[in-house]
Amino acid sequence: MSITLPSTSNRPAFAVVVSMAICTLNLVLLAVVASIGFGLIAAGMGAATYWLVYRKLATDPAAARPWAIGLAIVHAFFAIVSIALRNPLFFLLDAAASGCLVYAFFQLRKPVTA
Repeated sequence: MSITLPSTSNRPAFAVVVSMAICTLNLVLLAVVASIGFGLIAAGMGAATYWLVYRKLATDPAAARPWAIGLAIVHAFFAIVSIALRNPLFFLLDAAASGCLVYAFFQLRKPVTA
């Protein structure tokens, strides 16, 4: 299994890949500070983003849309937890991942036809 980086013209897929990369960076940083519990959560968030959003972008974008906003809300929750724990680096990472998924959510809107 390999993840190929999409072109920047495929904006929703590129935003989702950036979100997965941020989850991976978050996982590595959490492993360095020996926070295994939060590291497993970061690994789960990255895997969920791949499995529930990235894989469905090509086949069923309508199914990827609710998962994108749901995972964005979870990332926003962890950003709030990180700032409450006075950890601005993880706040920025989770906020950026949340922003990428919200961007993908809005890019996946289908135009309304009359």
